[in-house]
Amino acid sequence: MDLTKVWVVIPAYNEESTIGGVIDSLRRGGFSNLVVVDDGSTDQTFKTAQGKNVIVVSHPLNCGLGAALSTGFEFLRRNKVDQLEAVITFDADGQHQVADALKVVKPILTGRADFVVGSRLVKPASGMPVLRQLGNYLLNFLILLFFGVKTTDSQSGLRALSKKALKLIRLNSFGYEVSSEFFKEVSRHKLGYTEVDIASIYTSYSLGKIKKQSFSEALYTIRAFLLGNLD
Repeated sequence: MDLTKVWVVIPAYNEESTIGGVIDSLRRGGFSNLVVVDDGSTDQTFKTAQGKNVIVVSHPLNCGLGAALSTGFEFLRRNKVDQLEAVITFDADGQHQVADALKVVKPILTGRADFVVGSRLVKPASGMPVLRQLGNYLLNFLILLFFGVKTTDSQSGLRALSKKALKLIRLNSFGYEVSSEFFKEVSRHKLGYTEVDIASIYTSYSLGKIKKQSFSEALYTIRAFLLGNLD
């Protein structure tokens, strides 16, 4: 698989302990075009990523996942759009496997889809915490109800976009509700969508983050649906 025209956007907030390893693993897997978006980290995330000789774009303040992804996409649209065929979003906390990044980008490179999600819930057995699964199922239902797109894992951070999708998709969400907003854009622009099965990986580090985030982010996203902010 030719990865020379594949770019990877890595949103990162206070990920100094993992960002270096994530960058190294992507490079070992053949991904050389990496953009880290440091979302106002207060630790050494920026310096660590910069020391790995990748492109680093930074926010002066923490703006949220949606803002970080928007910044990464806008950087590519302005500077690299003629040099790419696909874009992958890849979490900075070590939850994703490089082998799965290859799986999500394949349908893009073969022309089978414009937007691909790596689903941790295609198979019944999943390492995902139960409460997170329930929240995911609820948001999947709302996405089907509001946007008519069927998905098994709307909240996955491992995605791939074609050049066409990159040019068309515009994200207005600042926080974690951006994961659902992608599907609004897929529906609005009638983009070809598919899923691939990926591993569900939760380390003690990522589980600690989930305890702080998952309940509040799910409530905020549901509120956005009910108020029409994602409508």
